[in-house]
Parts: sequence; structure tokens; C-alpha cells
Amino acid sequence: MHQPTLPLRTKWALCLFSLVACAGAQAQTVQAMTVKRDTDLKKAPEPTAEVVMPMQTNHVVTHAGERQGAWMRVKADNGKQGWMKLFDLSAAPAGVAADSGSTAKGIGGLFAASRPKAATSTLGIRGLDADDLAQAQPNPGAVTQGEKLRVSENQARQFAQRSGLSPKPVEDLPPTRSGNPTQNAN
Repeated sequence: MHQPTLPLRTKWALCLFSLVACAGAQAQTVQAMTVKRDTDLKKAPEPTAEVVMPMQTNHVVTHAGERQGAWMRVKADNGKQGWMKLFDLSAAPAGVAADSGSTAKGIGGLFAASRPKAATSTLGIRGLDADDLAQAQPNPGAVTQGEKLRVSENQARQFAQRSGLSPKPVEDLPPTRSGNPTQNAN
């Protein structure tokens, strides 16, 4: 039995259409994120870096493609870019979408099922393993930076009072076999 073949022009059109649709499915999406607390957009991924602009709670930003440790490069809705700590960001609330500007994505979206998408938030921050600890080197610069952030007990109490914090009793940790609650029992 002879199967009818499509004209070459139709084959090319179908091939091009398929490529555009696949590109839409594979297009990199821009992740929208919400600022969790008032903070600053920094010029560099450092706590002491110059401030690009203040960021208010619930402001929506988009991931700008870079990440360094616990810092992520983001873009504000006014186009300014800078760095924010991952801990100050969360997945954008439902109904907030970031526009990737991709025509292919828009075309691919025509063929996607119209159902709500669940937001997944992963930071990718991990702890230290035995190799990390074995290769660790002292960083006097980081210690100096940390010392600059030190506050007195009085300053800490004033901050707590201004922020509406109040003392809460906390039970001691149970002792370990060595009797020291800060040491792991192995």
C-alpha cells in the first residue's frame, strides 16, 4: 500500500513549527522571587558592598542568572540589578509570573496545558562535610568583617526593644556523654 507523502514545503513548515514549539518548552524561565524582609540591593555579593537601592518586603524581583555562595544576582522591576542574600528571598506568590521576554516561550505556551503550576523553592545551601572541614583555611579578613558587625549587650537590648522582641526562657541542652552539651557524642 502506498503512503501519501507531504510536499517538501509542508515538511519544512512542520519542522520549523516543531522547533519553535520545542524551543518554547526548553526556554529558560526567569524565576520570580519575593523579598521576605526589608533589605538592600547590593552592588557586590558582600555585606559591606555599596547599596544600589533599598528593597522593601514583598517587592518582586527576578533572578539575573548569577549566584555566589549565599548571594543571588537579581533584577528589580525598575531594571536595576544587584545582589541579595538568598535568605532574604522566597518564591514569588501564586499568580506572580516573571516575563522572560522569549517569543519562543510564548509560542510554546500556546501548546502547554492550562493548569496552575506549583512553585518550588530551593536555595541549594548545604552544610560542610568532612572534606570541607579538612581543607578549611583561616580567613582573617572575614573575622575582621565580623568584628565590625559586633554590638554591645546594651546595643543588642536596644535593638530588641525597638523591634518588639522580648526575652523567652530556653531550656538547657541535655548533656552528652562528655558532660558538655556543645560537644557531639560519638
